[in-house]
Amino acid sequence: MRYINYFSFNVFEVSNFAINLLETSLTKGNVLLRIEFPDDNLVTVLQIMNGGKLQVGTEEKKGSILDLDTFIVEPSLGENKSIDFRHLIDLAHQELKRRFFSGLKDEYINSLNPQYE
Repeated sequence: MRYINYFSFNVFEVSNFAINLLETSLTKGNVLLRIEFPDDNLVTVLQIMNGGKLQVGTEEKKGSILDLDTFIVEPSLGENKSIDFRHLIDLAHQELKRRFFSGLKDEYINSLNPQYE
């Protein structure tokens, strides 16, 4: 399962991620960061690109891209040797949402006035 999110600004400014070298932030220019988060049978790959380009029709937009991909490494078979794919998709979806929202600052999320069902 994959979420690709485009931001028209430097996403590091509203995220909980920081990249520093000797107390100097490295997130102002073009940055590509890739991290893998293993969790039981799921792995989430997070990629953040600042200074990325997105093609929308004939328009090219420059900004940041937050790309999250969660996949199942080895689905476990139960005693009946069948896989509950809906359950696995739900697990992947919940993990993807958790990683996405934990990566953004609460102030930014609240500024969007989210409405949850």
